[in-house]
Amino acid sequence: MKNKSVSHMSHTFVICAYQTSPYLEDCIRSIKAQTRPCGLMISTSTPNDTIREMAEKYDIPVIENPEKKGIGYDFDFALQTGIQSGADLVTVAHQDDCYAPGFSAEVARAWREDTLIAFTDYREIDAKGATIPENRNLKIKKILLFPMRFRALQPFRPVRRTSLAFGNGICCPAVTFAAKKMPKKLFAGKMKSNVDWSAWEILSRKKGSFTYIPKALMSHRIHEEATTNKMIYEHKRTAEDLAMFRRFWPECIAKCLCRFYSKAEDTVTKR
Repeated sequence: MKNKSVSHMSHTFVICAYQTSPYLEDCIRSIKAQTRPCGLMISTSTPNDTIREMAEKYDIPVIENPEKKGIGYDFDFALQTGIQSGADLVTVAHQDDCYAPGFSAEVARAWREDTLIAFTDYREIDAKGATIPENRNLKIKKILLFPMRFRALQPFRPVRRTSLAFGNGICCPAVTFAAKKMPKKLFAGKMKSNVDWSAWEILSRKKGSFTYIPKALMSHRIHEEATTNKMIYEHKRTAEDLAMFRRFWPECIAKCLCRFYSKAEDTVTKR
């Protein structure tokens, strides 16, 4: 399928900010440095002086979420904030992460008429911004996404679902959403660490493409205060992993995959 021209399509980043983060300014600067003009907003359910000061410094509107129900609800609010701004393309940025200057331009270049979400590769960085060598878990995720490298395969539902059936290789802040094609509730639910995997599974049922850009165009920060790391350290993620595998597999296979997945995640706790 030929690319649809996106020269007239607007792209907005919405930073989902939570409590205080020493990395928020780095995230803002990386979005401000995009080579393709983009909008920028901040969404938060925990307004505070740090967020307000950064917003004032960089002249960014802050939209407060009055509901404090959890991470999935925060993500949905951020996504809807971007959609309601009138943007055609919306990226929900995490406050600790950073984007390469060409992120938006590459997304626009790869965009296709039937795209539901477009997502890039990413690298992991530590608290100081240094690149973390690829561990087994990250290598497995890239293998899972390999079929998605072929544009001809991206619209096929079995290909999308197979890429998700063995684990989640899609990094949430690396995703750009087709605003007009998104449901009002996508992330919200009981899950805390797998809200993104759940969202991709829901979208994988819809007609359309997952447009994969195999270039590391954003940096995902790994540090002890990150929500996902807390979930892994507290051993609360296994139950959610099993629930996700059950969406794709019979019970016996789901349990086997869950055990394998848990071992791969041990590399995170051993850093």
